[in-house]
Amino acid sequence: MYSLNPSTADIFCKETRNLAVPNVFDVEVTTELPLSLVNAIQIHGKVEVCKARFSVADGVATISGSVAGNLDGNGLNARFSGPAAICVDTHESCFYVCESNNNCIKKLTVQGGASTFANIGMSSPYGIAMNDTEKTFFVTNYAGHTISKISSSRTTSIFAGSGRPACVDGAGATASFYYPIGIAIDPKTGTLFVSEYFGCIVRKITPQGGVTTFAGSVQGLADGTGKKAKFNCPWGMCFDESTQSLLVCDSGNSKLRRIQLNGIYLQSTFKYNHKSR
Repeated sequence: MYSLNPSTADIFCKETRNLAVPNVFDVEVTTELPLSLVNAIQIHGKVEVCKARFSVADGVATISGSVAGNLDGNGLNARFSGPAAICVDTHESCFYVCESNNNCIKKLTVQGGASTFANIGMSSPYGIAMNDTEKTFFVTNYAGHTISKISSSRTTSIFAGSGRPACVDGAGATASFYYPIGIAIDPKTGTLFVSEYFGCIVRKITPQGGVTTFAGSVQGLADGTGKKAKFNCPWGMCFDESTQSLLVCDSGNSKLRRIQLNGIYLQSTFKYNHKSR
């Protein structure tokens, strides 16, 4: 616990290991130690674990969950089953995890506390993206062949897709998806991009729910513009604001693909230029 002497402080852990941290009076404490060793931190007799920030010296640590299940809780007491994707809420400093087996979205705090955020109207959710401006979430229903929207009040509705497994462009429920899996959002426009695992294409969804085929046609491997490009089971995606492009994990081809949003060119692989110092 912290001593009353403002010049030093001791952190007591589960094992016989004490760490002296200087100058902690009225400041944030930053130290490095294995997360598994932390028991509690006391500041002048009051437990204030969240007052300290820990970086994990061991490299990897489990912050939430243990065995498979479906249970809200803190740290290892929580249960997940089939966590498939995660997005970050920078406003609240928390995370949202979609569980493909439990058909739900859990909210995860930085301290490892997990609570069910939404669990209605989802079918094998595999991807999640957040609209920071509206504080809304969009989820790919892999087995349901639809895209769900979760409002800021946690109301879930079908945003796009008929539920019929097919590749059909259209507006809202008139469109159809074929095993939608990955999803990304352009934060400036609110435009969504969805990868279809067995459809082998990337779809574009406007903020109004209009669905069009953005890239890809039939299964294969080919660079090109729009439907001239080919994918093989595209999966995860992210939006690169710095280049205004979409990065796609082309899992069946074991490649990373880049799609420029101007629709002019689809690049099969992208290079990272490392300059030696």
